[in-house]
Amino acid sequence: MTDNIEDTIRELAIKTLMGICKDLDAPAAARGQASRTLLEAIGVVGKSAAGLPDEGRDLSSMTAAELDEEIRRLSRNGPVSTP
Repeated sequence: MTDNIEDTIRELAIKTLMGICKDLDAPAAARGQASRTLLEAIGVVGKSAAGLPDEGRDLSSMTAAELDEEIRRLSRNGPVSTP
């Protein structure tokens, strides 16, 4: 896809989500999900807000700086308990 098409799709998706959020006749669950999706898109909630890594990303593809940051993040959280 070209950048122009991607921008158009992105803009349409955001406008659609905003329309759902503003539609008082839409089910509350739909408005809530649209709101959360918008907040995730701008990094207010979700992994990006919590500083969590992309789970789909392979460690071997990370730079040394990214690996160092991940180690620091994990160190701050303490040991992981296992069942």
